[in-house]
Amino acid sequence: VQSYVGGDGPMTHPVGACAAAALSVEAGVEKILLGKADFVVAGGYDDIGVSGMIGFADMNATAPTQDMLDNGFVPRQFSRPNDACRGGFVESQGGGTLLLCRGDVALRMGLSVMGVIAYTGSYSDGIHRSIPAPGQGLLASACGREHSPLSRAMSQFGLTTDDIGLVYKHDTSTAANDVNENGLHHRIQSHLGRTNGNPLWVVSQKNLTGHSKGGAASWQLIGLCQALSQQKIPRNPNLRCVDPQMKDFEHMCFTDEPIEVA
Repeated sequence: VQSYVGGDGPMTHPVGACAAAALSVEAGVEKILLGKADFVVAGGYDDIGVSGMIGFADMNATAPTQDMLDNGFVPRQFSRPNDACRGGFVESQGGGTLLLCRGDVALRMGLSVMGVIAYTGSYSDGIHRSIPAPGQGLLASACGREHSPLSRAMSQFGLTTDDIGLVYKHDTSTAANDVNENGLHHRIQSHLGRTNGNPLWVVSQKNLTGHSKGGAASWQLIGLCQALSQQKIPRNPNLRCVDPQMKDFEHMCFTDEPIEVA
């Protein structure tokens, strides 16, 4: 940044595994709100490494190649979030960059606005451990219902939980994570009073790109911005038979076809 535009300012280097890019955005938003920066370059990336691949394989987190082939799937079909035949994620690499600033700065610079950040937050699991579940700490964002951090952030824009139409989910295709994560979002929506029958559409990023670990959340955020600008919800191409366990979460909606939205 300094070499290209002569920028300078505070730096934060969050390391949060698959949430690293999301933590980077949270840190960037906080710096802007605190007046420490007017413009922030945020994001994350990761590379494939042997030690990481072995570790995830030992956890049975990655799709077993031979088993998937024996079940009739070709490699591009191995990543199957929320599908009854899922067996783990597919390794990927790369990352993404997000540019953050206040609205008045964007206006002054003539920048194209891809989205407005109403709220960022990260939460630990308290006494629970995530290997790779339960990961339920995010429920704290909804504690207090209309007085919760999430509700108060949305209310500043005249929004409620019924106005949330799409969630780009982590969805690693593991047996534990997908059920756990759907339960998490369902509980948040129910606690905040989402109307039954109002669908919350799901996009499983790793179904489209594989799992880049450190860069995953940046891809999810960029994908969300693309969905907003194109008014189209991407499909989950490998979703053929939704795991019956997911039917316990009536707010969550999955599709294997793209959806045009108004």
